[in-house]
Amino acid sequence: MRRIALALAACCSLALAPIAAAQEPGKPMGLHEATKRGVDRALRWLRHEQGKDGSWSGHPGITSLVALAYLRSPRHYHEGDGPFLDRAITYLTTKAHPNGAIYDRDNPGYNTALAVQVLAETKNPAYRPLIDKASAYLRGIQARDKTGYPQSHKYYGGIGYGGDERPDLSNLQFAVEALRAADTDPKDPAWGRAIQFISRCQNRSESNDQPWAANDGGFVYAPGESFAGGTRSYGSMTFAGIKSLLFARVDKTDPRVAAGVDWARHHYSVEENPGLGQQGYYYYVDTFARTLALLGEPTLKSADGATHRWAEELAHKLLAMQDEAGWWSNPVGRWWEGNKHLATAHACLALAACYPFLTDEAR
Repeated sequence: MRRIALALAACCSLALAPIAAAQEPGKPMGLHEATKRGVDRALRWLRHEQGKDGSWSGHPGITSLVALAYLRSPRHYHEGDGPFLDRAITYLTTKAHPNGAIYDRDNPGYNTALAVQVLAETKNPAYRPLIDKASAYLRGIQARDKTGYPQSHKYYGGIGYGGDERPDLSNLQFAVEALRAADTDPKDPAWGRAIQFISRCQNRSESNDQPWAANDGGFVYAPGESFAGGTRSYGSMTFAGIKSLLFARVDKTDPRVAAGVDWARHHYSVEENPGLGQQGYYYYVDTFARTLALLGEPTLKSADGATHRWAEELAHKLLAMQDEAGWWSNPVGRWWEGNKHLATAHACLALAACYPFLTDEAR
């Protein structure tokens, strides 16, 4: 009877696998299994943190990130696997506005971009009308001639939070990923405009027509603006820039992508957000892992000649940082990373991106 009960528990997709599941005596746990268990523990903690309305932290963007963490986890949860996911998706659909934006009180661009990714990830055709309207909204707020930005303007092609009319690469990376998830026509002019904005955020004078551009290949927050000071490149935006180019169907052999990867090779780290230290660390590792997964290489050679199995190094680091209860949090709370729901979602998404690249080495 005990064996039958264990088998049923292992097959049941509604229950997250227990961390204390039996391990074969004398056999060390592989990194695959340790990572899966770490994500399970985080998702279990998040499940008990969900609000009565189906949200996390009462925020559509954070709710979307947590929902994506379930959908992209090693167990690949789907609608119907449990009320924790179904209620979150229902919460997001109730935040849809007549103009297509999906948000609550503010930041409609950011929230809509993340919600589109969730709805598209479900592969439920019932959400296609919401996805189409939301992707049209995102294209509609893109800086272009129609919205008063000529092609010569530094913000041309960018997308911002949706209200301040100051586009940035952080918001654009989410919007570009959403447009790709929504199956936006590759011939839509929004792609070309986005690529111009991305290029104007890169320290590469060969492809950036802005006078401030240097030539280290890294990226900044917005044209001429960097949280690392001046116009210095930094980690999270460099990976956001590379990822955005790839989602916009720029080939990985393109000189802009290659220059960004070269910057990453010279500033390789799973310990910090290069250029910002611990500020935005979880946002960084999420973007780092998703970008390297898109590039598809299990290793990255840093400028000092060392070959890094980036997924394994990052998985080891994040699992060591996880609280016993299952959550992650950044003591440097800038950009809301003191919020355990947000930090934990980013960590889970990073581990999910790492998971296919992990070997069976012992943890």
